[in-house]
Amino acid sequence: MQTMNLPPTQPIPFVTGLRKLLRHFPYTEMLALFLPIYAYLYVKGYIALVRALLLMIPFIFAYSAGFVYNNITDTKDDPYLKTNPLVRGEVNQAHAWSVLYIAVAFSILSFLILYKSNIAQVVYFVYLFLCLAYSGCGVRFKETLLAPLIASFIVWVGGPVILLIEYKSLDKVTAALVLGSWLVFIGREVLHSITDYDTDIHSGYRTFAVRVGLHISSWIQNVSFVGGTLVLISSVCAYAGGWPPTSGAGLFLSIILGIAMTAQFAGSFSYQLIDPRASYLLIRVFYVTYAAVILQLAPLIVLMFVWVFCTSKRS
Repeated sequence: MQTMNLPPTQPIPFVTGLRKLLRHFPYTEMLALFLPIYAYLYVKGYIALVRALLLMIPFIFAYSAGFVYNNITDTKDDPYLKTNPLVRGEVNQAHAWSVLYIAVAFSILSFLILYKSNIAQVVYFVYLFLCLAYSGCGVRFKETLLAPLIASFIVWVGGPVILLIEYKSLDKVTAALVLGSWLVFIGREVLHSITDYDTDIHSGYRTFAVRVGLHISSWIQNVSFVGGTLVLISSVCAYAGGWPPTSGAGLFLSIILGIAMTAQFAGSFSYQLIDPRASYLLIRVFYVTYAAVILQLAPLIVLMFVWVFCTSKRS
């Protein structure tokens, strides 16, 4: 189907264009896994809460670089169907490249200031490469079968993993927490490719759902989500001291994950029955509640509503 070109548009003001390039900076919902990790490290005496907030900064700017570079490289976007501000003529290439260089520089500089472990630094630079190689760098993982695995790592769990490496705190509780989260959000990235299936077909992108088909993609999404949720339950059990959790908090966390699994199946059965993203929102509820349980601070539950309902629309 032939698509008419959009009429020429005037470049929008730089600040507005910057917001469009960065999408929804500072990506609060993508940083949700940091909350229980922070709480765990705080209780163990590794970090102070004020310093914990600073430890997010390198990853905020790494996300920025990844999103901007994605806009630069997605040159086949249809301006009627996609919101890429470069394709729509709302931002120019020079501005986009400048923002990309600044974001990469801030990410690297802040990381080297805040993180001292040699192993964490090596993993970080691999992580930063993946952020860029996902959309380009002569690799473009975005159009390979590895896309959901890599996207789940760089967007959702990579930062917390590096944080745990920095503080040598990968034990059975935290390892299950990040592994379960990685599996859950592999499902989220598969869902993203399912949602964009028609527009990707139209633009000629060979994304995951385009490559394997909608039916298989839906099955992979469900299996990945359920497997990840079960691993998250094992993290709760490891922290609570066994299965079934004997504490009210452990039981409550398990119930949240059970509801998330139910929402996942309901959403995959019928998009009209429940929004398929609802199960991933419940995972964020789980993270904040998990942090509150570890810190044993009931008022922290209030942050759950701020964190979950005041973040961007991505998930």
